[in-house]
Amino acid sequence: MKRYKSYIKLLAGLAFMGLLVSFAPDQKEDKKKKSSKGGMDAASEFKSQVAGYRQACKAALKPFRYSFGRTTYFNYKPYNTMKEVEVALILNSDYKFTFNADGVTVEPIQISVYNKPASYNNRILIFEKKSVSGGSFEFTSEKLLENMRNHYKEKGLSDYELEKILLSKVYVDYTIPAIDEEFEEDPDTGRRKVVVKRGAIVFASGYENLGYK
Repeated sequence: MKRYKSYIKLLAGLAFMGLLVSFAPDQKEDKKKKSSKGGMDAASEFKSQVAGYRQACKAALKPFRYSFGRTTYFNYKPYNTMKEVEVALILNSDYKFTFNADGVTVEPIQISVYNKPASYNNRILIFEKKSVSGGSFEFTSEKLLENMRNHYKEKGLSDYELEKILLSKVYVDYTIPAIDEEFEEDPDTGRRKVVVKRGAIVFASGYENLGYK
């Protein structure tokens, strides 16, 4: 009987210890969830704002018909970074390109448009805009084609040869400048962490829809 009572006490003790062990991680997990939730709130709020910029960018295409859009998110780093967007074009169609930079609020970025991707050494710069921050702007494929042909005209191509030059794709490069890192104390761990500084640039393209329905 004594052995039985001792056995019962041992089981009860083990069960109690198990409850303590299982309870401790839950507290840590709650802290992680709260910390993660706080981070997600800031990111979600920013994305909600960018959604409005995206609608404005698309609306600015009128009277051109919407074809393609891309929102490029980025975090500022202590070194320069670059992101690239490939845009396909229908040959012989006129396009309008619109940009909304209201999501660029920390440091201005640079926008460059090329005829080839960054992996090509001999690609041609056909448009460039520096210090882009806030507001919106636009240009057409006609302007890009004109710049492209001017490049080859300087190389000595004839007018007949220049007329054959077309653009089937363009590559939009965003250069994000380096910034100094800022740190803040994590309220949960007490450790220093990098302050995330977000940015976003919105792009949309549309073609002139003059054909029969």
